[in-house]
Amino acid sequence: LFTFLGSFITAYFSRTREYRADAGAADLVGARDMAGALNTLKLKYEPHDAPGGLQTAKIAGTKGLFALLSTHPPLDDRINALQNRH
Repeated sequence: LFTFLGSFITAYFSRTREYRADAGAADLVGARDMAGALNTLKLKYEPHDAPGGLQTAKIAGTKGLFALLSTHPPLDDRINALQNRH
């Protein structure tokens, strides 16, 4: 039971770490370029078209209840965070 509950906490910190990694990359290459790279991933690998490796890595993100266990936030959310960055 604790392992299952701990999965939610681990996934939360992993998603938070993804946002920090995006912000760090934006500091290096610029927010517009980083958002563009994520948008390219989004366009190339829509969740329904994603190859097995991408789905397994959860890079495309998950919507709904399963989003609580996803290790990556949805690409749209990551792109929006970069575009709203000051």
